[in-house]
Parts: sequence; C-alpha cells; structure tokens
Amino acid sequence: MLQTIINSLDDGLALIDGYGALLLVNQGLAQFYALPPDELIGRHWRDLWQFESPMFAQAIDKGLNFSGREGLVCNGVLRIFDIQIFPLLGEASERQVVIHLVDVTERLRFQELVIQNERLAATGRLAAIIAHEVNSPLQAIQNFLYLAGSDNNEERTTYLAMIEEEIDRIGALIRRLLDVQRPDDSAVRRIDMNTLITKVVTLTSTTLQRSRVTLQSELSFDSLWVVGRNDELTQVLLNLFLNALDAMPHGGTIAVRSLHRAATAADLPQPLLPTQIALIEIADTGHGIPAEVMPHIFEPFYTTKKSGSGLGLAISSQIVEQHSGRLSAHNNAPVGALFRIVLPLAEPDLNETGPHSELFAVQKTTILAKGYSATGLSRLADGALHYSRVTVACAGSALLVSRPIRPASRVTARTSIVGE
Repeated sequence: MLQTIINSLDDGLALIDGYGALLLVNQGLAQFYALPPDELIGRHWRDLWQFESPMFAQAIDKGLNFSGREGLVCNGVLRIFDIQIFPLLGEASERQVVIHLVDVTERLRFQELVIQNERLAATGRLAAIIAHEVNSPLQAIQNFLYLAGSDNNEERTTYLAMIEEEIDRIGALIRRLLDVQRPDDSAVRRIDMNTLITKVVTLTSTTLQRSRVTLQSELSFDSLWVVGRNDELTQVLLNLFLNALDAMPHGGTIAVRSLHRAATAADLPQPLLPTQIALIEIADTGHGIPAEVMPHIFEPFYTTKKSGSGLGLAISSQIVEQHSGRLSAHNNAPVGALFRIVLPLAEPDLNETGPHSELFAVQKTTILAKGYSATGLSRLADGALHYSRVTVACAGSALLVSRPIRPASRVTARTSIVGE
C-alpha cells in the first residue's frame, strides 16, 4: 500500500542509506531518467546527481535538513528542481535520508513568458508616449524642409541643422523604447540602481510633465551596485513609476529616494544578514492603498483597475525576490502610497570606474529650460553656464548638469522636474 502511494506521486522521491546507495525510488523519480525504478535501486546517488551547490551533497552525506533549487541533467535534459532533503532519525549505522524533487522547469518557463508579456504590456503603454513625442519633431522637420526650399543658402544650412537635431531626437526616443523592450542578453551582472532610476526618470519625464506630476528625486551620491538582470530590474522600476502615475490622474508628486545602509532582519531573510543593502523608495500623492487591498496587493491577477491585468506588482515582487531582495507596499503619510525595494549590495569592485570614483565629488543641479533641443541644452550649460560635465536628463524640457566641487564635500544628487 505504501509503495503504491509513493509511486502515485508525480514528484521524485528516493530513500538513501548511510553509504549513499538508493534503497527506494518511486516512479516519479524514475520517469525523469526513462528507466524503471528497479534499475536505479542500489546505485550511488552521485551516479544520478551532480549538484552545483556543495550544500546538497553535505546534507545527503551527513543526514542534514536542507532545501533549495538546483539544475540537474536527467536523461540528457537539463531540468530545474526544488529539492528537499531530510534525515530519518535512527542509529548512526542505520542513518538514512529522504530526497524529494519537484520539477519546476515548465513553471519557470511559464513565469518567464508571463514576465515577457507584462514587459510587452508596459512597452505598449510607452509606445503611446513615444508616438506622441515623435509627432512633434516630425512636424518641425516638415516645416523646416518647406522653409529650406524657399530660402537662401545660408538660411537653408540653418534649417538643415535644425532638421538634423530633430531627427536625433526621434532616434533617442526610439532607443529609449527599445532599451526597455529588448531582453537583456548579458544576464546576471553588476548594476548601478541609481543609473536604472535615472533611465526610467528620463523615459517617463515627458509623461510626468503632461500629467502635471512633479518629480522629486533624492539619489545617494555613491553608486548602488547590485547583482542582477538589467532588464528585469528596469521593469520593476518602470512598473512602480507607471502605477504611481495611474494613482494621480489629476496631477501630484512622485518622490524617488535611494540610499544604502546596513540590513536589518526586517529588510532581508535572516541567512543574508549581516550585509549592506540598497534601498529605493517610490512614493506618490495619490489615493493610497485601501486596507482591504493591502493584503492582496502582490497577488497575481488581483487588480482594482478596470483595464489592469493584475500582474504588474506580482511580477515585480517576484523579480525582486529572485534577486534576493524584498518589495513592500505602505501607505505614505499624509497621503498616497509608498513602495520600497530592498536589494543586497554587491561586493565592492576595486576596478570599478565612474563618476563616483573620481577625485572630486560632483554637485548636480537641474535647470528648467523649455523649448531647447538636447544639443541646445548641452551648449547652454557647457558655454553660458560653464558647467564641466553635462547630462541631458529630459531632452527639450530640463537639463541635469554637474560640476566638480571640493573633494571634502559629499552631497546627494537632487533633481526636480516640474510638470507643465
């Protein structure tokens, strides 16, 4: 009867003795190898499984409790398993362990598909923004071409230069869209979260202005390096920004803040302590999160929007957890909602270069300058204002400029983009 019950399980189950030999194998485990269970009994467990993490082998050999996720080659095919190992207590000479394997390969593939679909949905929303923005320079190009055909050579040269600037604007807009939509082939790598925040702010800045939303940005001076996937973390930030926008249909304020500090037990799972964390907060002045919604806010397909899929926050939470972090939601006093991302900081890279590794600290300021193109803004800051390093943060609307200050100074970058 017991053997019948064990064989009816879809999951893999095996009993291993103190010498590492398989004493019992159920049908669910044997089917991964296209063999009958009898042909696996008596073989050493190392003949079947080559674990990348040494913790699995230690748990089996020493009779310890352990669980985790691992990729194993079964019958020539790589499959992903959630694995549990636990001992059957008895005399040392009779020590036995049970290993339970749940094949999650197809579930993970489905999750990846859902994530990709959600990314495409977010891209669709951005496409409407981009289409609106592209229309303006196209109209300018049409007007300049008409004028270029009716004026003298000197004025024609000026108009052609303006056309070139407008074409550059279109190219930059399209590249922004592609950067978000395109999957990241570089996989896991070191990422500066401040850089991702700046990219998402740039991408949504025109929409913020058109929606009469003011952005307040307070980013840590030091880079916040984490280990992860660029496209997935960008998607999380973009989802939170777009949700904040949706919560304020009549305008308001989005405040984004980043910092690093020592982790606490409330920040990350206990095994990851002690460590330093990157903390990112995105707050809005919308209607907040109702008490009855808060317990379900990260559940898949739960939504209060008429046109929402209910997947954005669920996927965002899943992505952050896959990066060993935590995404939490709070009501922000006195009004609005606040979403907090906590991620473990990467180990320092002594070879890392960038603006924060230079001799001089950098002071950043935002200049509101309506009606200028990206090139025009750069010339304005570089020439008339004598700033030494120029970064266009919001082409045609605002400019984030930087200048060296005394080495002893440590400042936080503050940016404010005001809606029209």
